[in-house]
Amino acid sequence: ARDFSAVAFRFAVDLHNALNVPIGIISCNWGATSASCWMGEEYIAKDPETRIYLDEYNEIIKSQDAERYENDIVKYEDELQAWAQRREKVPFNPEDVGAYFMDQSAGPWPWPIPMGPKSPMRPAGLYNSMVKKLIPYTIKGVIFYQGESDTHRPYAYRKLFANMIQNWRDSWKNPQLPFLFVQISSFGNWGREMGEEWAVLRDSQLYVAKNIPNTSMVVSIDHGDRENIHPINKRPIGERLALAARAVVYGENIEYSGPIY
Repeated sequence: ARDFSAVAFRFAVDLHNALNVPIGIISCNWGATSASCWMGEEYIAKDPETRIYLDEYNEIIKSQDAERYENDIVKYEDELQAWAQRREKVPFNPEDVGAYFMDQSAGPWPWPIPMGPKSPMRPAGLYNSMVKKLIPYTIKGVIFYQGESDTHRPYAYRKLFANMIQNWRDSWKNPQLPFLFVQISSFGNWGREMGEEWAVLRDSQLYVAKNIPNTSMVVSIDHGDRENIHPINKRPIGERLALAARAVVYGENIEYSGPIY
């Protein structure tokens, strides 16, 4: 369970308790990724504001030396393996999960991953390598928690995220596929100035919730962590997603959202 999505686990437990039927969850995630990683190229290219993700990537690989890139990948994987070995020595106390995730004795996570054809950060990369493998399966809906990696283009996110949802609905041939998502949380950005980008991206997420049918947005700002971009308290987020599913997907007449202006 430690390596599974805690939000998805809590969501499934709450939904199971409410509906008294088994809830299956397929975990399909990769951290620190843009929404552009999770959609096909044709959907990224739909609009000039979102096509920039493809243009930037193509500019990088146009002049890329293939041999040097392969060497960079090998070097990165060696650094990641060395970090993982150091991390294994960090004691894990279930009574203080926060201390485990905040422990920096293994050093910083090796970053960034070299950008190129093998990078999970490339546009359409995770859609082609992960999402497409799931498309034959029948699914009831999607819960999605992402956005931090697109705060550098917070206004364009309205179109990027909307196109991604449309892409998945088209892929599953289900125009009403329920899409429940989490608004990005609060964060101190390690003391650096953030400007308005995070706030604008939250507003873009709200815009999608208001304008794309069969979606629902869960607020998480009250459970953020000033020092950790991945807030540790996942339980309320999973609980709120379960409430949204019960109302939006299963039609229960329950209070599942705070007031929307």
